[in-house]
Amino acid sequence: MRARTTVPAALIAIALAAPAAAYGPKGHQTIGAIADTQLSKAAKAAVAKNLGYTLRTAATWADCVKDVEKNDKGQFVYAPDPRFSASCKVFATTVGKARMVSYARRNWDNCVDPAMTKGCHALYHFADVPIQQDHYDRTFTGTSDHDIVSAIDAAIAKLQGHEVPKPFSIKDKAEAMLMLAHLVGDLHQPLHVGAIYLDAHDAPADPGPVTTPHDAAMDTRGGNELEVGSSNLHADWDGVASAWDPLHLSKATIAAAKAVPATAGALDAWPQAWASETVKASQLAYAGLTYSHAGAKKAGDRVTAFPDRSAYLKQKASVQQQEMVTAGARLAQIFNAIWP
Repeated sequence: MRARTTVPAALIAIALAAPAAAYGPKGHQTIGAIADTQLSKAAKAAVAKNLGYTLRTAATWADCVKDVEKNDKGQFVYAPDPRFSASCKVFATTVGKARMVSYARRNWDNCVDPAMTKGCHALYHFADVPIQQDHYDRTFTGTSDHDIVSAIDAAIAKLQGHEVPKPFSIKDKAEAMLMLAHLVGDLHQPLHVGAIYLDAHDAPADPGPVTTPHDAAMDTRGGNELEVGSSNLHADWDGVASAWDPLHLSKATIAAAKAVPATAGALDAWPQAWASETVKASQLAYAGLTYSHAGAKKAGDRVTAFPDRSAYLKQKASVQQQEMVTAGARLAQIFNAIWP
C-alpha cells in the first residue's frame, strides 16, 4: 500500500466549487459518469455488452435493490419508495425487477450479522472501522466477510472469472458490474468505512479487535445515530456539491479524474488499500465533534455538536470533492485492468 497521490487542487477547485445540496442518486450517477469518461475501448465494450447501459445509469442499482422486500408470505417483491425511486425506473422493467428480486433473494440471509435488519446485501455497502485505526484490516471491529471491501473483492473475482467467495452470490458479470458501479462510490464516502464508537459517557472509545465483544450501544452505525438537526451525520456526508451534473461533466472534472494515479499492486489488493485511505478520511469527519444523549430525538441516538459548523462544512466539501473524482477514476481503473 502506498500513500495517496493528491489530485491537483486547482483542477478540483475549478470543477467542484459550489454550495452543497441533497445527495440522492446524483452523487453515484456522477461517479459513474466520471468512470465512463475514463474507460478503455475494451472496457467500454465490455460494459455495453454485459449491461447495455452506462456506468452512470448502473450506479444507483445497488440502492434500488434495497426496495426489494420479503412479505409475510415469504415472497420477495420489488416495492419502490416513491421518494427515492426516480433513478430506479430504468431497472423497473419485467426483466429488471426480476434481476433485483433474484439478487436480493440470493443475498438475503446468507450472512449472520447483528446489524442485519433488511437483508444481507444491504450490509455490502459499508464497514465500521474504528477511527482509532489508521487502515483497514479484517481483524478490526466493524469488518466482516460481507462488508464493503469483501463485496468489491467478490465482484472483481466474478469479472476475472474466479470463484466468488462466500457468502456472496453473484449471478453473472452484469451483476458484478452493477455492484461495483455503486459500491466503489460508497467505499470513498468516509462514513461508509470509518466509524466512531462512544462509551457510556459519550466519549470516543476503541472497541478492540473483531473477536472482542463490546457493548452494542457504542456503535453509532457510521454516523446514522449521530443527530445533526433533523438529520444525522451520515446523511450530512451524503450531501454533495449542487454543481455536480452527471449529464454535463466539466472538462476540469474529467482532467482531474485522469490525473488520479493507478493504485500499486495486484487488482485484488486495491479495495483494501482504498478502504485504508477512507479510514483516514473518516478521522477528519469526526475530528473536533462532541456528542451527547441529552436532547436526542430518538432513543439510542446522540446529538452532534460542532465547534465551528461553517469551518466543518468547508472541510467536508474539500474531502468529498477529491473522493468523488477519485472514486470515478478508480471505478474505471478496475474495468481497465480487466479489459485493457
